[in-house]
Amino acid sequence: MLNAPEEWNGYLDAYWTTGQTVLWIVTGDPWVVDQASNDSGRLGELWGQLKAAELIDNLNLPPEHVQDAADRLRRLCLDGTMTAIDGRNRPIPAIEWRHLKIVLGDGNVLAIQHVGQSTIMPAYSHVVFSRVEVLREFKPAETSDAPMIAVGEAINGGVNIYAGGITQADADYDERTGEVLRSLTTDFQGIQYGAHQEEQGGDHGVQDADRVPGRKRLAAKPIDKRTGRATTVTAAWDVIGLHDEWSTEGIPPNWSEQKAGKEVNKHLRKLIKQGQIDLNDYPLNANSNGQYEISADSVGRALVPRRSRGT
Repeated sequence: MLNAPEEWNGYLDAYWTTGQTVLWIVTGDPWVVDQASNDSGRLGELWGQLKAAELIDNLNLPPEHVQDAADRLRRLCLDGTMTAIDGRNRPIPAIEWRHLKIVLGDGNVLAIQHVGQSTIMPAYSHVVFSRVEVLREFKPAETSDAPMIAVGEAINGGVNIYAGGITQADADYDERTGEVLRSLTTDFQGIQYGAHQEEQGGDHGVQDADRVPGRKRLAAKPIDKRTGRATTVTAAWDVIGLHDEWSTEGIPPNWSEQKAGKEVNKHLRKLIKQGQIDLNDYPLNANSNGQYEISADSVGRALVPRRSRGT
């Protein structure tokens, strides 16, 4: 019996449709983004529009909230914080958004329409937004993953500390004697905590890197200002943004330029296999082994420069 391929999660699409993007702004729910996916264009723009409209209806999302999210997205495009890409893979210039609006129309279909009396504006369809940029501006809701201490005899079953998890407590337990669950203190003095013990006899460099702020990506997506096209620095910026830790905590500050380049390229190959990076979007060259690479210099240029000593 053949193994069925794992179903693709549309939340991982490298580029999100307008519907996916607006739904994320409203709900912050990866499942909703997945359901609104048109499989990176394979299923067509109409599919994506109808799926988004169906979700807006089925989830009973207030139209004013959806329109407000669409307006927020437009403002970010207008000020250049985010870049919309049209059906011909061309960035829509920020200034053109003076004449464009994102409208929630009949049947809850989201569309980009002209405003004013301009008749020279081209019609934009198949518009997408970079997942990296969307998650940068509209971050997922943070959940607590702090270690917990539980009163054993008061717990029925397991302690569920994942997002939305419910832990069943004994109905007869009197919380005046203490909370059933509480976060474990992060002050390790006097406590032989597992990770702390590991630090005492482990690699101090790695542990120190966890405490020192990492090197963040540049705030603005780097592109060729003359052509408006992506460069190898853009590729590095996107790959870093598609890494769960680097996108939020930054590149470990104790990594050399060569180490950072090596690790970013390892993640690039992983993203290529997962279909999250389209090599056609970047001017990358293959090495002698046939693997596409980003130079260590390009990785460094995608990051906020290191602070000089004494600052």
